[in-house]
Amino acid sequence: MNKHLYEKLAINNIRKNGKLYLPYLLTIIGSMMFYYILTSIGNNPAIYDASTKVQAFKGADFLCRILQAGSFVSALFAFIFLLYANSFVLKHQKRQLGLYRVLGMERKHIARIVTTEVVFLFSIGLLSGLFLGILFDKLMLVLLFKIIGQTAPAGFSLAFDTVIGTVKLTAIIALLVLLRSMISVLSAKDIELLKSDKIGEKEPKNRPLYALVGVVFLAIGYGIALKADNAGAAINNFFPAALCVMYATYNLFTAGSIFILKLLKKNKNYYYTTKHFISVSSLLYRMKQNANGLATICILSTAAIVVLSAGASLYANGERSINEQFPRMIQLFTTVAEKDSSNEILEKTLTESTMTAQNMVTCTYGEGIFVKTANGIVPFTRENTGDSMTDIFTMVPDSFLMTIEEYNHFNNTQETLSDNEILLYASDNFYMNDTLTYLDETYQIKGIADKSCLDFIADSSMALFSKLLIVVPNEEVLQKFMSEQSLSSQITWTGFDLNESDEEILAFYHSLSEEFAANGIPCELSAKQQEQEYFNSTYGGILFIGVVLGMLFILSTAMIIYYKQISEGYEDKERFLIMQKVGLSKEEIKNSIHSQVMLVFFLPLVVAVIHSAVALKIVASCLRLVILVHMPTFIMSVAATCVLFSIVYMIVYKITSKEYYNIVNE
Repeated sequence: MNKHLYEKLAINNIRKNGKLYLPYLLTIIGSMMFYYILTSIGNNPAIYDASTKVQAFKGADFLCRILQAGSFVSALFAFIFLLYANSFVLKHQKRQLGLYRVLGMERKHIARIVTTEVVFLFSIGLLSGLFLGILFDKLMLVLLFKIIGQTAPAGFSLAFDTVIGTVKLTAIIALLVLLRSMISVLSAKDIELLKSDKIGEKEPKNRPLYALVGVVFLAIGYGIALKADNAGAAINNFFPAALCVMYATYNLFTAGSIFILKLLKKNKNYYYTTKHFISVSSLLYRMKQNANGLATICILSTAAIVVLSAGASLYANGERSINEQFPRMIQLFTTVAEKDSSNEILEKTLTESTMTAQNMVTCTYGEGIFVKTANGIVPFTRENTGDSMTDIFTMVPDSFLMTIEEYNHFNNTQETLSDNEILLYASDNFYMNDTLTYLDETYQIKGIADKSCLDFIADSSMALFSKLLIVVPNEEVLQKFMSEQSLSSQITWTGFDLNESDEEILAFYHSLSEEFAANGIPCELSAKQQEQEYFNSTYGGILFIGVVLGMLFILSTAMIIYYKQISEGYEDKERFLIMQKVGLSKEEIKNSIHSQVMLVFFLPLVVAVIHSAVALKIVASCLRLVILVHMPTFIMSVAATCVLFSIVYMIVYKITSKEYYNIVNE
């Protein structure tokens, strides 16, 4: 016997069943390519050298951490999805292997064929994935730098460590796939292998109670998501809500779909027509297998929509965020005690640079940290703040106090306050009482303070925390509020614009920084142009990861849909052949196929869009960890992503339904 017979049989089996093996091979290639690209860019020393802590630009270290997190997610996803996709291939592989067993092959020969197939597929997938990863690595790097507004490093480099890491990842997944295939094939009886592709699910029983449990869990998941009023609650609620919705999705696609199909079957006017009779009967007969695939498609579609829309929203909000954080090009924070000295240095530097400050604004205020209570606020201490995420968000680290005199000067108003009156503004409406109690003193809230000054002095990047502005009648009352704020003092904020080029503004910023340092005056100085790099690298990196992971989710969704249609096509082929022999026309077969595919294909998309719509609030709250979310922009990003994803979904539908029809009519 030819010593390479088994290898030839394995290769020949792959070649003859290209419809099954080619998409699986493409999935291996895509998974390895994405993993190599994300890992290579994330560890690129030209962006951030971890050994020397040298950054190519501000925020490069954070960008690399984002990319490394993305490579970990892609590796984890490759594990799960390739094992899942292998089950479709294995189901149709068993019949061929069963035939070999009947012809006299021993189990060790079957094991050799299975091993050859796995080694061949993963070897080709690894080599092709590495080739495409290396080929497109530079292109993706240029794309990333284009997004973040930087110049990509020149030259081409091969990441040997990443190549080794990709080889290890592929080897581990291939070993797991091989072990699973061996156990499944070698433990099965010959007759089970021969009839593996003809084994269908029995018509499932109608379980309305199980469907009701799914509805309850869906309501709980939606309720948890909709109750997330702040970033702390969103972080706590996100995973419980996601788990409830995922469980409910699988539950309802199984029991709920069966319940609906049973109702359709009872509707004689609907059921007893050619296309509905075949499609409903076929779906009901093997709904358990169908439901798991549909639920998986729904979950992946929801993940793709959420990840892509979140990345797009962050990037779209980037410019708005930096404008809110930097209402003026140059911002200077000094203590009141150093106010006169800092003004002198500022005027001196402006004169020497022959520049003129424009739109200058100043504001003097006290800054503190308070903790919310039912009747008012208390000073921040470790004793009155717990360690849980919910307790942390009772803190109000962005708390500002100013006298009515400073308030009127800044807002050009003429408000008056008596000794026991205050004006108060609380973001998120976290405090709505008529009085405020602090250190056993009760103050009457005369009205809502204008929050205009907060747009200048508050750090908008701390979007996850509430903000508080208290306007007091005089300096004495202000000092009472500040008395327990040991880490804070009164601050003067100065902001102004310069009508110069970015290079000249940055040169002025560095000159001013050096002057303050030379005179030993402590201050916090920032320039909008300098911080732009950090914003671009942060939000651009998140967008890049969102696009790459979104593509990975879309690829996985398409592969599951394809395999589901191919699997069902092979299972339905003989059934439709029998139908055709008893008088069913090809046109009626085509209409029946269209009805069946339409019935199940668009249900996951519709449910995924509903899941994404409900998730708007909790996802937006989570995004507040890194940015002040503009809800209209976020909603538009989600809507645009849903439309684009639906278009891709339609394309996949056209391709898979055509393949399904071709198989059943071969």
